[in-house]
Amino acid sequence: MPYQTGIPRIIYRLRLATLEEYGYFLTEYVNAGGCFTHFYEYPFERAGIQITDTSATIPSGCGVNAINLIVPRGVKVTRTEGHDHGNSYNMESLTVTGTTCSWAPLYEDLAQVISERGWEFTKEEFDPNVDQEQIDRLVRK
Repeated sequence: MPYQTGIPRIIYRLRLATLEEYGYFLTEYVNAGGCFTHFYEYPFERAGIQITDTSATIPSGCGVNAINLIVPRGVKVTRTEGHDHGNSYNMESLTVTGTTCSWAPLYEDLAQVISERGWEFTKEEFDPNVDQEQIDRLVRK
């Protein structure tokens, strides 16, 4: 089938990110002034966050078609126009960007791992919309 003009050519190479890769981004992001936007009481693996090692254009998508992506330093990612539920976790700028929303969730297994490594959660690190009971369970008194 010949290449059709007017349709963006999308080339990308993704793999599932590890808990350690997302944990590294998230702790650096919070240290730089960002905050945890959600606390999910399920493991990180369920989130299906991807990582790429090549610059790419990523298609926009909603629901199960959304791509949440860690973007390493030196890699440039753009997204096609359209309604998109996906987020880009940018290691270069330590930002979270999304067309429709920008989330930086903390997952239960990640909370345990970074807590065991000496992270002490504070209330200021959480978005004000996070459930107070969840925050209270994570913050040491």
